[in-house]
Amino acid sequence: MGRLYVCKKYPMYKSGKLTTMIDNLHLFDPTTPCRQWAEFCSDGFSDPVSGIVFRGGQIMPGMPLGGLGTGFISLGTDGTLDYYSTIFNAFMEREIVTMANCDPPVGENADLSIRRSHVPTKRRPFLGLSVDGHTWVLTTHNLAWTLPGLHCAQDIRYWGHYPVADLQYETDAPIDTALRAWSPFLPGDAEASNTPGAVFEVRLRNATDDIKKVTLAFSFHGPRDFETGGPVNFLREAVDDSFTGTIVKTRYAPEELSYAIGVMGSRSVRCGGEVAGGAWKTIDRTLPTTPLQHAGTTVAVDFELAPSAHETIRFILTWYGPRWQAEERVPFPGVKGVNSETGLAWYQSVESDDDLNLPEGAEADTNRRYWSHSRLVHMYASRFSSARDVASHLATNHQTLLRRILAWQEVIYAEPKLPTWLRDSLVNVLGVLSQQSFWMRNADPEHWWGEEGFFGVNESLLACPQLACIANDEFGDWPVNLFFPQLTRTKLRVFKHHQKANGQTPATLGSGTEPDGHWYDQQLPVDGQVYVHLVYRIWQATGDPSILEQFYESVRDGIHFLQTVDADGDGLLEVKGNNQYYDNWPAMAGAAIHISGYWIATLRIAEDMAKTMNDNAFADECRGWIERGTASIESKLWNEKQASYLLYHQPETGARSDSILSDQLIGQWFTHLHGLPAVFPESRVDIVLETIWKHNVQAAEFGVRTAIKPDLSTDIEGFYSSKQNPSYSSLVPSMLMIFRGDPDRGLDLMHSIWHKLVLEKQNMWDMPCQITAEGDVAFGLEYFHNTMLWSLPMAVLGQEVEVFCGCSGLAGRIVAAATADS
Repeated sequence: MGRLYVCKKYPMYKSGKLTTMIDNLHLFDPTTPCRQWAEFCSDGFSDPVSGIVFRGGQIMPGMPLGGLGTGFISLGTDGTLDYYSTIFNAFMEREIVTMANCDPPVGENADLSIRRSHVPTKRRPFLGLSVDGHTWVLTTHNLAWTLPGLHCAQDIRYWGHYPVADLQYETDAPIDTALRAWSPFLPGDAEASNTPGAVFEVRLRNATDDIKKVTLAFSFHGPRDFETGGPVNFLREAVDDSFTGTIVKTRYAPEELSYAIGVMGSRSVRCGGEVAGGAWKTIDRTLPTTPLQHAGTTVAVDFELAPSAHETIRFILTWYGPRWQAEERVPFPGVKGVNSETGLAWYQSVESDDDLNLPEGAEADTNRRYWSHSRLVHMYASRFSSARDVASHLATNHQTLLRRILAWQEVIYAEPKLPTWLRDSLVNVLGVLSQQSFWMRNADPEHWWGEEGFFGVNESLLACPQLACIANDEFGDWPVNLFFPQLTRTKLRVFKHHQKANGQTPATLGSGTEPDGHWYDQQLPVDGQVYVHLVYRIWQATGDPSILEQFYESVRDGIHFLQTVDADGDGLLEVKGNNQYYDNWPAMAGAAIHISGYWIATLRIAEDMAKTMNDNAFADECRGWIERGTASIESKLWNEKQASYLLYHQPETGARSDSILSDQLIGQWFTHLHGLPAVFPESRVDIVLETIWKHNVQAAEFGVRTAIKPDLSTDIEGFYSSKQNPSYSSLVPSMLMIFRGDPDRGLDLMHSIWHKLVLEKQNMWDMPCQITAEGDVAFGLEYFHNTMLWSLPMAVLGQEVEVFCGCSGLAGRIVAAATADS
């Protein structure tokens, strides 16, 4: 069963209750109340953990299994695996979920959201238990399909703590069953976190006084036709070394697509085809045959279990699709083909159909649809040669890897200054990275990325697919910057490479999942600022002087370009409608408070870097801009009557809005996190926070309204105004309250949002970008903005980025625990 831990906090466990709990096959305390945040004891932890226990499919989709840039598959709280996943490179935003096929259509009645109900699901049971000829399928999903002699789980208690999911099955079987499933995710160890596979540790106990004949089967669906390019043949290879099972592979594009499924250790294992429906009844005797065009596989273990005896079976599932389909929107007609020497796809767009000149071996593409190509390689292929290689690695190192995962989680759970809900949420919000991250290299060995490759996070594969949209990276990239700064550095290197001669930074590196299709001018006053911030953030997180040596000149060039965005010479960047991070607010013009404060913070950052680089002239230049811009903020934007800053103001045209923006002090938020001089006068900050509390907070049933008119009516100019962003528009005022000595109100504000988001609306592993006044999804599925939550502990603990990532800081201690024994 592994090491048994004694819970230190609750003395009653020292007298044997914890040992009894684990002897009775409970991975966590079975008396834990469900669907609420609680502290409880769990196997593998020496102190109580924080979490939510769900029952019987209460929240869907379940926790994602997968790591950094590996793809993921969801493990449902109902005991199913959802085969609409990304482990075989099927990125759903293109072929399955489109605005055209949603019902009702996306965009109807100003509804921009693709909803979870629009996303196909194919939840299938994967575990079956046969005892003395009777079979229990370990799921609570779709009980209507059960047949005479076939049983299901009566209930499942499910605790997800990414990347681990603990399931305790309630059945009327004579064998008690529990499952701990996990994938490697280790802060500070990017390579280990880039392992495409999962371990399913099934624990069994004979609850009777008789010897029981037992079969345990794991059935996996395999890739769908869409993922393999149509019906293909699958080859199977038996394996019997560090694990016993089967390798299943097929030829797809220029390389193989494959997976490995098996059982760790030396066991007698039977293999067959996928089990479904009535075939579960006979898993103790026979498994389905495996025709060449069937992708699924089942592995089954037969054994006897003595009275009151325990047995642990560890299944392993790994996947391997080294080439993957980057997908991009083709804006014009074009010519596409494949290089006969390298096998790499290529595409060249043209202005019109008349410009098509087809070279030999090429074909026209005139439908302006999304187009896929496979010139990119998952970074895990640099370390693993096959699915079998991955499986052998997990089989050999599973104990150490799991111990390291639980160790870094325990650092969070043991932090007494963090409330229970926040400890749990910090752990589980990291699951977004498995859903949206890509770590790749180019198949062309001459490509300038080299072996270092590129790491980026997609805004949302389902809702707004674009890779490394830098305005979003400002907010969603926090855990990557804190725990994997070397990966952020690979992305910044790409932005620097594409920086124009005039210093302008790209806005996004590509539509869809395309990493090499950058464009500019999406959020002109923001994009270049974020580049400066991310360079500064990873420099502070690491203390590595080579970061400034590599990026400082491009930062200075970027600041000089941004200065040209000041159209009227007031020292502030000009906003034009949607070209700022509230990008559906067309009326904005002139100086906007959130962008103006942002700009002063950016200049503070640039000044600090200039001082470090002994560039006194540029430091003086930044100070001059700070003085001019700060004066303009006070003269143009301060609204004494409303005790708030104007949302925007352009005196020459008369454009003006007195709406109260919840994150209007975002510039101050940045300087707090980095220990820099303030952006706004101290007295103004306290006054504005009180105004936000009386308007944006008290007008909301929970959380904080993004913007509201002084009379508490809705600002109808922008899509965002009546919504809430759980990320920046909520965290900025909440954290500033904490920074200003009001931790109770600040934490209560965020707690109310997360309570609505996770407990009431069941979005623990399906993060939205925006939510409505009622808490429903307003926009975005599996969105990565909310990983910004990782900035909140810095306010609660009073730790700036540099301290937070240092040896005594929370992030530093998490990394130390995760990388011990590595």
